[in-house]
Amino acid sequence: MNEDGLAVLKGGVDERGFFRSDALAMDREDIQIAVDGCPVDIIRLSKS
Repeated sequence: MNEDGLAVLKGGVDERGFFRSDALAMDREDIQIAVDGCPVDIIRLSKS
C-alpha cells in the first residue's frame, strides 16, 4: 500500500497508474488463483 492507501505491485513498472510485472510460467497457476480471488477485479494475467 502506498501513502495514499492504494495497492502497488512490488517490483512493478508504473504505466500511467497501472503496474505491470513479468512472471515465470511456472507461477501461472498461483497467479491465476490471485486473479480469481481478487475482490475488486484489478489483477490481470496476460499470456504475453
